[in-house]
Amino acid sequence: GVPVLAMIPSVKNGKAVIGRERKLLANGAGERRGSLADYTPAGGDPTVEAFRSLGADLSFLGQGSPSGEARLIVFTSPWRGEGKTFSAVNFAATRALQGIRTLLIDADLRAGSASSTLGLGRGPGLTDVLSGQARLLDVVRMVKVGDHRLAVAPAGALQADVGKLLLAEGLTEVLATATEHFEQVVIDTPPLNIVSDAALFAARADVVLVVVRAGHTDREALDTTLGRLARVGARTVGIVLNDVKSAATYGVYPYGALETEAAS
Repeated sequence: GVPVLAMIPSVKNGKAVIGRERKLLANGAGERRGSLADYTPAGGDPTVEAFRSLGADLSFLGQGSPSGEARLIVFTSPWRGEGKTFSAVNFAATRALQGIRTLLIDADLRAGSASSTLGLGRGPGLTDVLSGQARLLDVVRMVKVGDHRLAVAPAGALQADVGKLLLAEGLTEVLATATEHFEQVVIDTPPLNIVSDAALFAARADVVLVVVRAGHTDREALDTTLGRLARVGARTVGIVLNDVKSAATYGVYPYGALETEAAS
């Protein structure tokens, strides 16, 4: 009963995207960088277009949310290795490239995967804000994405009791501040079948996306994730199907050829 909103092709090089397997890939170089300045993919790339189309779909799906728009977007997955962080980081980078003031929050407070992917380190970040040691806007780091900038809130210092920290009233205030200062807030949360942290963010989000990996994710595990999200009242609007090998066969869509045929 949950539609597939995006099919993300398998990635064999870094020309289009970043963050596959926690590596920052830029223009095929494959080395780790502290900036995404080289992330300027050509139009028509199927992976980039998939993330752009996802953003367009969410703008319509958000109209049924409590806020009337999809400003607060949560990414989660059933288990590790589904491509959740890869999808969240690339979606946020794509939105930033479109000139949208975007904040990426690394809410996977145990692993800090998004922070690691972008080479930012753990902190200061979200745990420092939730524990009252910093303000959200003070921990935000600006990462260059092409000619634009993506704001990132790292995970923060590792805390002994993350669950208790997330139950504090400060989480609501953090999200309110984020949506006040940014047009789009993308939150990378932990796999829901491993820890329950994602449910706390999902219950407050405008829309929730569940990332699954083609040929890898167990159907029962996905059912469990969707059931947990339903129980907390999360607005799960769709699935992001990652690592789709068949989609790569389509390549770059030949817009120019079609325009030539139409002219003739």
